[in-house]
Amino acid sequence: MCYIFFFLEIFYKKNKDNNYINNFIVIYITHEFNLVTQVFSIKHITILGIFLFSSFLIINLDNIIIDISFATEIKSQITNISETENEIKVSETENEIKENNSINEEKNLCMRYENITKTIVICDGVVDIPTINNFFNNSNILEMSREKEWVLKSNILILENGSLNISGLNTNLLKIDSDYSNNIAYSIISRGNLIIDNTNITSWNSTNNNIPDFSTPETPRAYIWTFWNSAGKTNISNSFLGNLGYKSHSGTTGITLFSGDGSLVQNNTISGNYFGLHLANEISNVTIMNNKISKSQFDGINLDSKTNNIKIINNRIYDNNLHAIVCKKGCNNIEIKNNILENNIGIGILLERNASKNFVQVNNLRSNTMGMMISESLENDIISNNFDKNGNGIFLKNTKYNLIDSNNITNSNNYGINIYNNSTNNIIQGNIIKKSMNSGINIADYGTNKNKLINNNIVEGPNYGLKLDRTSNNILENNIVEKNQNDDFFIRQSKDNKIINSVFNYTAFLLNDKKSNIIIIDTKNRIIDGNNITNTVYRQNNTIILNSNNNFTKLKTTDIFVIPQSSYVNITKINYDLKNKEYKRIDLVYPELGIETKFILGGFQPGNQLLVKVNKEIKDLISIDNNNNSTTEFTLKNDQLSYRMEFELTTIPILITIIILSILIIISIGIFFLIRKKRKKQKEITN
Repeated sequence: MCYIFFFLEIFYKKNKDNNYINNFIVIYITHEFNLVTQVFSIKHITILGIFLFSSFLIINLDNIIIDISFATEIKSQITNISETENEIKVSETENEIKENNSINEEKNLCMRYENITKTIVICDGVVDIPTINNFFNNSNILEMSREKEWVLKSNILILENGSLNISGLNTNLLKIDSDYSNNIAYSIISRGNLIIDNTNITSWNSTNNNIPDFSTPETPRAYIWTFWNSAGKTNISNSFLGNLGYKSHSGTTGITLFSGDGSLVQNNTISGNYFGLHLANEISNVTIMNNKISKSQFDGINLDSKTNNIKIINNRIYDNNLHAIVCKKGCNNIEIKNNILENNIGIGILLERNASKNFVQVNNLRSNTMGMMISESLENDIISNNFDKNGNGIFLKNTKYNLIDSNNITNSNNYGINIYNNSTNNIIQGNIIKKSMNSGINIADYGTNKNKLINNNIVEGPNYGLKLDRTSNNILENNIVEKNQNDDFFIRQSKDNKIINSVFNYTAFLLNDKKSNIIIIDTKNRIIDGNNITNTVYRQNNTIILNSNNNFTKLKTTDIFVIPQSSYVNITKINYDLKNKEYKRIDLVYPELGIETKFILGGFQPGNQLLVKVNKEIKDLISIDNNNNSTTEFTLKNDQLSYRMEFELTTIPILITIIILSILIIISIGIFFLIRKKRKKQKEITN
């Protein structure tokens, strides 16, 4: 019999973590003791028990440490626990008290309290706040201040096999205290499952009986932290979580998830935290939806350290003291959709430091210091968002291969879109940019080039429409840049930027220096304007086209490679409808004599005639015939530095016109000789 017990002890030593084997050993030993009591006397049983207990101690002595202080604190609980319901197991570092879990009768409940760290440890089973209170029955650990309202005066640690459920069914309010005498904030840290639903959680100061003042970022305040390599999820729903977090380490920022793939945060109000939400450490597959996040000391949502596959949908993030949403340090595949981001002191959405392949769509960004910034990142899609009353609408810094498509950007206090600092190969297309205080689009810096601007509408700015500043080889195609109060195009120290197939309406170009140029390509460029703006004509490849369209004559320029000799190049339409026989006027300024400019007249009905006046003198009468697609040409080589050219559509037959011109010439000659003769007579009388 002794050898059997000795063998069982060794077998227990090797399999002590297997509950089924342990239960078998306990049952077997109990059965054997029942047999022994029927055969042996009490004396024999006592001797046998001493032998067995001694051998058991020899085998397990290195694993036994008894925490007396813990035993004292839970003494009342131990005396009330039935031997058939609980097992007290003493291990190397802790005392575990197990009892049957009323929620799941087949799974044991395991909790303990660690005095040194002041921590409630949930090591197994599913518990809630009342269960913890009933288990320890110690107001120095957890106190019920009133019905369904609790003050937590210690930490809670949920291990891999544990679950904590904080629910409005039994917890309307949980105040998490801190040890301010030792500058320690209490916390809920999860490595298992943490479920928070329909409740309120806040930090608390029991000494002052109020929420702790956030006097400095280092002021200890309670926090919730899902630890690295969590085995479960953290789901937070329908709750208020406020005044959590402080500056210590990356896990103390308020509500922090370092793991917990598949977690859900939805329908919450999160206010006054250090960070509203903080996700990091490669966590993935988390949904943040329908929350209100406000008044954070720093960011509303902070995604960090290779966070990926996160959905941020239908949230309102506002009045935060820094940014609304930050995505940095390699976070990718983040979907930011249908959010309202407003009145944040920092940036509405910040993608930086290798934040790539993120998708930002249909968000409303209003009254932030900056709407959105992409920095040192690539391949992000920014589509169909509304930006209003931000500093810069969108700021691209040292970034490439991003798509900025179909956004509405209005009332920016600086630039609508600012492309800066080595930003290359970005596509800006289909955006409507209105009323930007500085410029609708600014492309700047010598390393910023090869960006494409396609089908954008840049209008109604109180300053410039589009600025090219120390940049080259950008392509501007099919854009409308008009009705900007100063100049539509401001060009400084910039070369070889191309304007292709763009519609000009009241368009003015300002070339700020002699080193700049602009290339306007394709005969589809249409320039419509007025206000008697002067056109400066340059020596190389100048072509000005007049074309009648919808009863209006439009001025076109094509293939213009501008090497400025003065500061302005203004492109303007002619003032009135030629068919109404009113004069159309173009004012031309030449930087030097001898420049030949070709004019192409087209788009008129065959048989139409145009009377051309130069500086109020009739220069030519031009007939439109069926050749060359109803166009005709004439050239003007300047012998003056400025001209006013006027065009009048006339139906007077050309012969009559010639006769009239001849009569006018004869009359002019007659007047000339008459005046000459008169002067000669006066001279003779004088002599």
